Amino acid sequence: MRHLLQKIKGPDSIWYSIRVRLVLTLMGIICILLASISYYSYSRTVDLIEIRTQETTYRQFRQTENNLQNFMNEVDQLSKTFLLDDRVQKILLWEPLSKPDFLGLQKDITDRAMEYFANYDFLDSLYIFGETGVVVGGTPQKNQSIDDPNKTYPFYHSELYKQIKEKFPVLFWTGGHISTDFLRINDTVSRAEPEYIITAVRGVKPIESSKMSASMVINIKESKMSSIYSALQDSSNSKMSIVDDSGRIISSSDPSDIGKSHPYFNKFQEQQEFGSFSASRNDKQELVIFYRMSKTGWYLCSEVPKAEYLKDIGKMKQLYIFMFLISITLMSVSTSFWINRVMHPLKELVKGMKNIGRGNLGLKLQPVADKEIRYVIDQFNSMSDNIVSLKQKSETDELEKRRLEIEMLRAQINPHFLYNTLNTIKWMAVVIEADNIRKCVTSLGNLLRPIYSDTTPICTLKEEISYVQDYINIMNYRFGDEITFEMAISDQDMYCSTPRLMLQPIIENALLHGRMKKGLIRIEAKKEKGTLQFSIKDNGVGIEETEVKKINEYIRTGMRIGDTSKQSVGLLNVNKRIQLHFGEGYGLHLKSVLGEGTEVIVTLPYESVQKS
Repeated sequence: MRHLLQKIKGPDSIWYSIRVRLVLTLMGIICILLASISYYSYSRTVDLIEIRTQETTYRQFRQTENNLQNFMNEVDQLSKTFLLDDRVQKILLWEPLSKPDFLGLQKDITDRAMEYFANYDFLDSLYIFGETGVVVGGTPQKNQSIDDPNKTYPFYHSELYKQIKEKFPVLFWTGGHISTDFLRINDTVSRAEPEYIITAVRGVKPIESSKMSASMVINIKESKMSSIYSALQDSSNSKMSIVDDSGRIISSSDPSDIGKSHPYFNKFQEQQEFGSFSASRNDKQELVIFYRMSKTGWYLCSEVPKAEYLKDIGKMKQLYIFMFLISITLMSVSTSFWINRVMHPLKELVKGMKNIGRGNLGLKLQPVADKEIRYVIDQFNSMSDNIVSLKQKSETDELEKRRLEIEMLRAQINPHFLYNTLNTIKWMAVVIEADNIRKCVTSLGNLLRPIYSDTTPICTLKEEISYVQDYINIMNYRFGDEITFEMAISDQDMYCSTPRLMLQPIIENALLHGRMKKGLIRIEAKKEKGTLQFSIKDNGVGIEETEVKKINEYIRTGMRIGDTSKQSVGLLNVNKRIQLHFGEGYGLHLKSVLGEGTEVIVTLPYESVQKS
């Protein structure tokens, strides 16, 4: 049992075997690839089916729109023909009618309407509501004619009547009504259930007048409208409907939806005239496709459960899974065989390395056919041949190491010798009263001290300014007090952290390449947004704008552009040191005006150290 646990959990566990890792890795990659390809193929197939469904539905919607428009045009023409009848024209006149005249006219018009009901089975009812209170028309079962100057008929108080007067003389359509909505109070129609209707209405006038004198209402059976688009319904589970421009369902394959607000109407308005989207209703996913009819502003809407058009995809999904499992099995067998073949020479190589580890020097392995493995075995044989020489080299290196340690001890003596010598020169200058030599030697000693004695890479700005002053003192002794040094730095900023010897290379560049006469070096520092901003200005000859761009690019990238001046090498090194210490968000760049001087701007993080 313990032996088994060691094989599973110990350092020699099978999980640490290259063979096992290769098998698992390759099988994992293959599984991921096959699963991804299968999933992509399946998803793409579903997407294509949805696209084809949308394209087919769009064409069907276009044809349905044409059919609906033709039907509406037919109703429009029917209304115009009806209005041209002489008896109807008499009703449209504003002249009051005697009771016998009214009864005669309403009988004639009702007879005419009955002919329309007989010839056009899609008609539910037909009315003319005169502005004088005369009402003629009704349903095939119930005559609603009445002469009521007081306009007590419910229609005159409806929102529809107001719309007719506003849109006169245009014919327009509305829906969501039932037959009883246009009857007189307490009147009913002899049907088991009132039928939903689509209504065409318009304000009308006599031929020789321009003033609206009546409202014509033609009610169409909703079943006629639904019969026009019912062929688009692929199954009993899908829904087709017509939605008006206010979002109300005015016709539907499911009559219980008529008159309700469509739940997805807001999404219709968010998109173009045609579109589709996925939705969930009653925990079932469905594809909703809609089309806006151009003349009426109504929407044709199809709601198809995804399960309906994905029925055949289920079989394809099973096929994908079966092919996936077969592919995994075949790839597992072939991968294991191939890895065993590749791993055999590696196993021999491991045995050889263990033998060398036991002291069996000079061991060699037989070469194999595989190029890469053969190269490894050749290197192993070469390693075995060279172990003795490597051992000898190791002994030689140990001797060299001891020699270098002795040299380092000697090198440590040299700085002390240098300081002692400078100190001797200083006191010799004091003795002969050569004050300038004393000051120069003192500045040189101060300048050399951080190089040899202080190995920390960071110092305070105060220390850095002290180094710069010593350096400028030496340069003034060299050039004859031609350099003036100014600075504008607050006492608080003097204790900010800077890389050691950061300013000296910048000052040196200004002195050597600025070609200044009676030169001025000015250093300013200020805190700005959590950073310390340095400005090192000189009044030298300046640099051309193109050369400044090259130098800044060289400092930023380290790649020399053209004949970039060698003076930028020191600036590049300073920039690298700043970024190594503080990050790439900090560094330096140049500004220069030819003939006026150069300015180096350095950005460091504002890090203050405690005063000692």
